Order: sequence, then C-alpha cells, then structure tokens
Amino acid sequence: MLRVMKYCASTPEWGLVLKPDGEWDGNPNSFEFVISGWSDSDYAKDPLRKSVSGLCVLLNKAPDMFKSGTQ
Repeated sequence: MLRVMKYCASTPEWGLVLKPDGEWDGNPNSFEFVISGWSDSDYAKDPLRKSVSGLCVLLNKAPDMFKSGTQ
C-alpha cells in the first residue's frame, strides 16, 4: 500500500475519479457518496513489543486515508 501511495504522490497531475454507486439521473444533488471507516488495535501482552493501532477511511469503497503506528 505504501508503494501505491508513493506512486500517487509522485504523479499529482494525474487524478482519481470517484463515482457514486448506482445510476446518475442528471440531478447534481442526487449524488450519494458513502464514507466508512475502520480501526483496529493490537494490545500485545508481550513486553518487548509495542501495541499497534491503525485506521482506514473509505470513500465509495476506495481508500481515502489510512494510518498506523505504535502506541
């Protein structure tokens, strides 16, 4: 995923087209975008490891933002 994100960052003149689900009836107010998010954490009991948590935000099933890190 990191390689894909670096590629997207290195080609800002290119774009992504996000289309709403379903058919468009011509009314610009009828677009319906679906935003969903997921998060997870691993609270490892191993004292040599740090706990890891992460999140991902999706816009119409396409990843829009993600982040992970140690706590």
